[in-house]
Amino acid sequence: MKKILITVLAIIAILLAGTIIFQRQLINFSLEHLGQTIFNSIDVNQDGVISADEFSDLYRKSTPTDRDAKNVSFFFAHFDFDKSNNLSPDELQSFLSFTKNLYNITSESSDKDLEHTLDVNNDGTLLTSEATLLAPFFEITPMEFVRQYDSNRDGLIDATEISALHTAFRKNKGF
Repeated sequence: MKKILITVLAIIAILLAGTIIFQRQLINFSLEHLGQTIFNSIDVNQDGVISADEFSDLYRKSTPTDRDAKNVSFFFAHFDFDKSNNLSPDELQSFLSFTKNLYNITSESSDKDLEHTLDVNNDGTLLTSEATLLAPFFEITPMEFVRQYDSNRDGLIDATEISALHTAFRKNKGF
């Protein structure tokens, strides 16, 4: 009787594990399909990449002010990692993730939250070129931004500099 019970429990465990794996695969497929659907809706000419014009249309439709729309080429250049003058699906995803994460920075967010958001190439180092992604929010040029926030001029934003930057960003967002 014990052997039968153990066998039945083992079969149930295997079925449950298979169901969980199937559900994860289904969720991953759904998210991937959704991402591809969104990409395809932005990629108007369906050439598999987002051109500067397609990105500009997306950006202008999604930004609340004309001031933000002026920064299209700035953001396009930053997220065109391979400098192909087009955004691949991965590059567009990086831009969308950055934008979502940046707008989710709140008064309770830590310096590390901001640092992680700005580290767009995910290498664990915050370069001034990455931090300058905040320059449009401060309405200053990237060069002015570097002069103001890279106080030791080493090309990196260290913990002290990120803290000052975060404080200024919170004030800029109105917290």
